[in-house]
Amino acid sequence: MKKTDRIILLFLIIGVWGLIGTLWFKPNIVGAGAIKNANDFLKGEHKHNTNDISKFKWKVRRIVEDCSVTDGEILC
Repeated sequence: MKKTDRIILLFLIIGVWGLIGTLWFKPNIVGAGAIKNANDFLKGEHKHNTNDISKFKWKVRRIVEDCSVTDGEILC
């Protein structure tokens, strides 16, 4: 075998082992809370605290009250 053939073969072997490694060792999501939230999202479950919802409504109301409409333009 020539030197270039050996180099090409070495790169092919490294590539195959790299592919096998990425398929074998799948990356995990960091943090148990992230996994739980992702599973809930995939199942269609979604929860909010009622305090978060009321704060959101209050913030939206404050933004809308500060807006003014003139000649078809909304200025906030």
